[in-house]
Amino acid sequence: MHFFHGCCRLPRRRYRIGAIDSVDAVWEPSPDGEGSYTGDGCCSSLVSPANDARLTQPVTFDWTDASGAASYTIQIDDSSAFSAPIVLSQTVTPSQLTTGSIPGANVDRWWRVRANGPTGVAGAWSSTRRFRTTTGPVATSTTTAPPATTTTLPPPPTTTTTVPADTVAVQIAEYDTAKRVLHVGATSTSSTVTLTVTVTASSAVIGTLGNDGGGYRGDLAWSVNPQNITVRSSRGGVATRAVAAK
Repeated sequence: MHFFHGCCRLPRRRYRIGAIDSVDAVWEPSPDGEGSYTGDGCCSSLVSPANDARLTQPVTFDWTDASGAASYTIQIDDSSAFSAPIVLSQTVTPSQLTTGSIPGANVDRWWRVRANGPTGVAGAWSSTRRFRTTTGPVATSTTTAPPATTTTLPPPPTTTTTVPADTVAVQIAEYDTAKRVLHVGATSTSSTVTLTVTVTASSAVIGTLGNDGGGYRGDLAWSVNPQNITVRSSRGGVATRAVAAK
């Protein structure tokens, strides 16, 4: 057997090794070692706004779904090269973003999107589109409803109905000394009042008279002759009379 030392070289070979994740997307190292998210979910296509659109804020950015994508990164910048610092870079789950925080107005901006795989591997950037906002950022404000106005109405006026006083007349005022009973008969222009008999001198109540249909009468027990009585109606009528002894 002969050995040859240093006479020749074997040609150098390069290999690419890719890892396949759960959605059949491939992580492939690129020449610079950064890699990209490829396979079914590699790319999204921009839907709206259209290129060179003129828009008022807030603006809704929409793009197509990428198969197997777990999220999307959208970038908005004042340069088509998207050089740092980026005006806006945000990762969202749905394939849409609405924002009113784009600075400036009547200034050209560019936007692009890329899909991110379930393992966090980013896909290739989409094409870019240019747009311009004609209004500045939309301030977020909270509108507080004014407090409810409570109007307190005054109570309704009290209506007092004045009932005219009735007219009372004492027809009988007799004291039975033996029985110590006072016999009283009286009339009133009202048939529904209550007549109260009192001692005129002291206002002591002797009793009340009931209406027997023909007038107010009563036999009231009293220890002495009251000498003079007052008959007062519940409607204000008043009459007095001297008491005769029997």
